[in-house]
Amino acid sequence: MVIGDAPTGTDLRSGSYLSGRLGQTLIDDLASIGVMDFYYTGIVKCQPPDGRKPEPSEVRACSAYLQEEIARQKPKFVLVVGATAVKAVCKEATLSAAVGKVIEKEGITYVPCFSPAYVNRDPGKMPEYKRTLRRFKDVMNGNLNKGEANIRIRIVDRANLEEFQSQFSQEKEFTCDLETSGLDHYNPDSYINCVGVYLPKAETSWVIPIRKAPTLPAEAQKKLLQWMADQGIPVINQNWKFDSLWLWKKMGVQFYNKFDTMLAHYNLDENSPHGLKENARLYLNAPDYDLTTSEKKGNVEASKLFTYLSLIHI
Repeated sequence: MVIGDAPTGTDLRSGSYLSGRLGQTLIDDLASIGVMDFYYTGIVKCQPPDGRKPEPSEVRACSAYLQEEIARQKPKFVLVVGATAVKAVCKEATLSAAVGKVIEKEGITYVPCFSPAYVNRDPGKMPEYKRTLRRFKDVMNGNLNKGEANIRIRIVDRANLEEFQSQFSQEKEFTCDLETSGLDHYNPDSYINCVGVYLPKAETSWVIPIRKAPTLPAEAQKKLLQWMADQGIPVINQNWKFDSLWLWKKMGVQFYNKFDTMLAHYNLDENSPHGLKENARLYLNAPDYDLTTSEKKGNVEASKLFTYLSLIHI
């Protein structure tokens, strides 16, 4: 099933949806991913005055009709195109942050997508639009990258400390991320919960517990991080300024940053969201593995926090 905003004037004159040029574009683009047979509808059933976007009151007035169609068609997968439709159907505040997100509600899987009309106005969104359609195909075929299946997560402790140091010293670069108690590293009561380190040569994700379920004494934690910094191996990270300030303030440690994915994406497209989750979804077809804000601060069992940390820094 595909849900859009409102019928166009061409649709109303012809008596069918997707009858205009942009409608044909959507039909062709869906055909390119193997979707030939689908049911299309809009969140409202008539065209608003002057072709404007439907108002929230108009969307609410037509919501019963849309729910009847969904109940009648019984879709397993729904592509939702356009900002207004995504807000009404998926309850997402902004389309740019929701594009490609996999949303499951009441046994139905929804995937938000840019509309052909929006891409026509901003051709720079075409690659993201195409990737979202391919992601929708992967979701339907059960081929979405699960991310978690092949990851090796190990916790640094006394027994494997030398093994970790041996692996680390053989790397040319590594990725690193932190989970902290909040955003303010200047707060004297704030702290680092854990440090995640992914070693690409060893293909292993290591977690150094700091405050959450620590396996080493506090002084040994600092010595280990300082030893890592002394090796001079550069780090790759997302928004490294945040993590480096925490490491310097709480541990007195600095790593050399070789590459920052957030800054790199800003250079590619300054108008799109630069979050790690959004770009992992967009470029790597990664699942939306996430924790709540409270859980990210450490209010969750250690294994779940460590898994989240390992997935996001790989």
